[in-house]
Order: sequence, then structure tokens, then C-alpha cells
Amino acid sequence: MIGIEGDLAGSSVKGDNEFVFANLTTKQDYLGSLRGRLGYAFDRFLIYGDGGAAFTNYKFSETLVFPPFFQSLGGGSHVGWTAGLGVEYAFTDHWTAGVEWNYYDFGTRSTLSPPVYNRDTENVVVGKINYKF
Repeated sequence: MIGIEGDLAGSSVKGDNEFVFANLTTKQDYLGSLRGRLGYAFDRFLIYGDGGAAFTNYKFSETLVFPPFFQSLGGGSHVGWTAGLGVEYAFTDHWTAGVEWNYYDFGTRSTLSPPVYNRDTENVVVGKINYKF
């Protein structure tokens, strides 16, 4: 089985990193991808792997503890890559259900003060029910 799949989801993911003199916050607005799929079907089961381009929008901010200071580090759209695995079962000729795991990588970014390097990655597990036309 060969195919293409795309998705887009709103997100309210927030991450905080605390350091001795600073707190860093990351907020995500959405997460999407466009992936190629390659799999093997036997009987009513399908096992597949996928990979492709990923995109998201992050907002970064930093709060210094001493001296007290807040700054927005901006953010914006980011493009990265994704890869994953999944399995589906066909209950009928039109209805399937499955579970899928995808790893997303949007690279490394750094802050200004203190100089900290942060790797922006995510693991997403999705349960799904599909209707095939």
C-alpha cells in the first residue's frame, strides 16, 4: 500500500523550562504535516510507516529572575520533518480503526540570555476511525 496523508490540528501545548536565572516558555498554536505512507496489508490488517514535512507555529518568551525582566523572543512558523508508524484494522469494507505514532523534529533554537540551546521535538499518538468512500 502506498499513499499520501496530510493533517492539521489546533494546539494548546505549552512548555516551560526553568533555569537558575531565567524561565523560558514555549507555546504552540498548531501542528500539521504532509507525509508519504508505505505499508503492508494482510487480511484486514494494515501496518505502515510514514514520513515527510511537518509545520508548526511557536511563540517563545523569557523571564529573567535576577534582575526581573520579561521579553518576548518572538516565534513564528517553523518547518521540520516527521516520521512514524501505524496500524489499522478494517471492520467492514468502508470502516477502519487504528492507532498511529509520529515523531516531529523542528530543529534547535537558542535564547539570548542565558545562552541556552533547545531542541524542539514532539511525540504524538493518535487513535483514529476512518470511513473510505
